[in-house]
Amino acid sequence: MTDPLLPPELERQIFLCALNNSRQDVQNLLSVAERVQTWLIPALYEVVAFHSEYWTPFPFTKERYERYGKEARHLLVGTDDMIPYLSLFPNVTNLALWTGNDESLLGILEQLPLTRLSTTLHTFNPPTSALIRTFSNITHLEIVGGLDHERDCLQLLRHFTSLTHLCVLWEFNDEDLKKILTCHPSTSLKVLILWDSTNNLKDDDPTVGLSPLDLRDRELDDIRVVALEYNIIKDWENGARGDMDMWIFAENVVAERRLESIRN
Repeated sequence: MTDPLLPPELERQIFLCALNNSRQDVQNLLSVAERVQTWLIPALYEVVAFHSEYWTPFPFTKERYERYGKEARHLLVGTDDMIPYLSLFPNVTNLALWTGNDESLLGILEQLPLTRLSTTLHTFNPPTSALIRTFSNITHLEIVGGLDHERDCLQLLRHFTSLTHLCVLWEFNDEDLKKILTCHPSTSLKVLILWDSTNNLKDDDPTVGLSPLDLRDRELDDIRVVALEYNIIKDWENGARGDMDMWIFAENVVAERRLESIRN
């Protein structure tokens, strides 16, 4: 098949659907025609992950990602040996960085157009002035650990002035959480998730990695606070691919609470 039989936009949508439904057939799809490669390669490399338990779309080779790394918009890095190659992904807006304590990270992150970040944060305290500019554009922040004390986090959070969605560990104390909810410089904080990482639900869990938790033991009277447990890798991929993730789940919970408060 080389000559198009359908309008180009329709044919493109068909091939993109085929890619999303059956990624194991990607080599067959790419071999159809050069125009198909033009359509599929950006979509194929839009979500890239390197982790000891998971990778997509292909195992790392420097040659491959020197060529296609610019297509990535969502990047998960869970192994230290990937840190030297982060500069191959200059257009990433959604980054999960679950490894490393390397100062070389700072210069790389300063250059990325990030709006979403999942990380331990221990490398970034105190942040450089250039990194503060990067932080100021982030709307979704998931903190998975790495700070010695909650107050270190409070100091760092004041640089995230565009923040609308925040996720912190369940272990955060209520007083510091109240300060985040009332004193954060962003006036648009819509959701605060408390993540219970003790179970880190498995990929085959029927909840698909999202399970709400009871907040009755916490002194947090704010409808924006949602407690969850979920599989962090599966949830990240769901969000990167536009599927239900913890952010959307929590938004729905908050929306239902607001509606209920209006009714009452």
